[in-house]
Amino acid sequence: GNPVTSPVLKWMQRFAGVRVLMAEDGLMNQKLGVMLLEKLGCLVDVAEDGVVAASMVREAFAAGGEQSYDVVLLDLHMPRMDGLEAARLIACENETPPPLVAIIPLSSVFDPATLSSAGFVTSIQQPMSVEELESVLTLVLPHRRGKSWDRNAPWPSISLSTVIPSKPVRKRSNSDAGEAPPDAWADFKVTKDGGSN
Repeated sequence: GNPVTSPVLKWMQRFAGVRVLMAEDGLMNQKLGVMLLEKLGCLVDVAEDGVVAASMVREAFAAGGEQSYDVVLLDLHMPRMDGLEAARLIACENETPPPLVAIIPLSSVFDPATLSSAGFVTSIQQPMSVEELESVLTLVLPHRRGKSWDRNAPWPSISLSTVIPSKPVRKRSNSDAGEAPPDAWADFKVTKDGGSN
């Protein structure tokens, strides 16, 4: 029979080499976020506040190519510059900014319209889980098959009305090959205008 491939191995193959910047000031949340993202196969850099995050995105964008970030996670509560300000700055400074994901602190509520207008494409609630991160990355990263993934592929049209469920709905195919279905967005009911079905 076919060898059994664990979900973690499939994720690591799927997100291997994806460059993530996480802006988070809490040490425990930093450690947890890095551990979970690395478990998914991502390459992770950490910024302790919004000022440092915006600077790191600027430098990575200037370096170009493989150095630029594929996704940026911004905690909404940070000293010096919070996630909302940092998102606005990153969106303003970069012609094609990476997709921005808001990290919403525990027990906090933010208006989706406010997050969307700041430049966020979706959000994730603390404490983060590996399943929720996998759902978010699948949503914001373009379809990718091994090394043929095109970093310059257009991003899907999504908005904060696209709800990441608290228990991610994960459609699994019967194939043991671990390949994504031809339509990588079939798992998510996202309409072209950015709304959810």
